[in-house]
Amino acid sequence: MNNLDDILQRIKDVNDVEKEFEELYSLQDSMVNFTKEIEKAERNYDLNFAAELKYGVVAKVQSQIEDVKNRIRLKIALTMKTVLEEF
Repeated sequence: MNNLDDILQRIKDVNDVEKEFEELYSLQDSMVNFTKEIEKAERNYDLNFAAELKYGVVAKVQSQIEDVKNRIRLKIALTMKTVLEEF
């Protein structure tokens, strides 16, 4: 039974990492869209809006991206540690 529990836990760990990657991809897509919006605002000389996006929204999204990347690294490291301990 313990072996089955270990397998189920690994599956859950993989699913957790997969969800983190989905969040990462979503945030990266948002960055692409915000970059396009910034470029559009700058072309239209809407510099206040461009600055709000660049130094407010984009900075926040970049921070979220780093947080997700760190969570992914941690989950992968913990999973690898568990696997290596069995050998």
